[in-house]
Amino acid sequence: MEVFEIIVHGYALMPNHYHLLVESTHGNLSRAMAYVSATFSRRLNTRFHWDGSIFRGRFHNRVVTAPEHWHHLLAYIHLNPLKARLIMSLEQSRWTSHAAYAQELSCPDWLHTDFILSELGGVEGYRQYIEDIHLGRRRAPESFDEVLFRRRRASEAFIVKQEDGERSITPDKALIQVQEITGASADTLTRTQRGRRGNPPRAVAAWWLTHGAGLTNVSAGEHLAMSPVAVTKALRWVENQLATDATGDVYRWILLLKDLKGQ
Repeated sequence: MEVFEIIVHGYALMPNHYHLLVESTHGNLSRAMAYVSATFSRRLNTRFHWDGSIFRGRFHNRVVTAPEHWHHLLAYIHLNPLKARLIMSLEQSRWTSHAAYAQELSCPDWLHTDFILSELGGVEGYRQYIEDIHLGRRRAPESFDEVLFRRRRASEAFIVKQEDGERSITPDKALIQVQEITGASADTLTRTQRGRRGNPPRAVAAWWLTHGAGLTNVSAGEHLAMSPVAVTKALRWVENQLATDATGDVYRWILLLKDLKGQ
């Protein structure tokens, strides 16, 4: 759904509903889903001489930011037809994105499999992951069922609910502190920089907005012009720097920020 800047990571079409795993990079999810429902209804009505909407009510969504929830959710979506006994094995999957992930069929241009495949260790890692879940060798991550499935509707776009934490400082103050400690400008904190080094001050700003100002990944992303998934990746990168490089700038910046919080 390029026109709405929606990235589709996974899907499953069921007899009376469908599931989508999507990333909304510019907050256009509602418009995109309205377009999908309207287009789907119009084409079915034309084909079968029906009239009216196909799906009743508004779509239901959840905000998913934890990587382990993304992984398990994709498996849940792909295993849905098997669980419903519509197919007897995953190899028979025809109406989900499983075949594209398993590279049994070519991947359509609008489906983005690279991100989750890289997280799971490639095609073989994905195959092993979904088999482990199907056979009960791997359990759902903590709070997965409680957060994502306490309410259900006919069509779903999943995105894990987070709540803002207790704020010891305001988001604006947190960003000023990051600028003072890292020497980065306000523009730098909202700028995407490609390459191996990336933009460390921006990643640290994401970390400080979530750990210092108590924001969710979604809220932190709004302050930094980042998607929730990008914030999650930035947080993981910072944590990795803290664990592996005690002499680097990131480690020093985080220590100085923590000292400020304790004042």
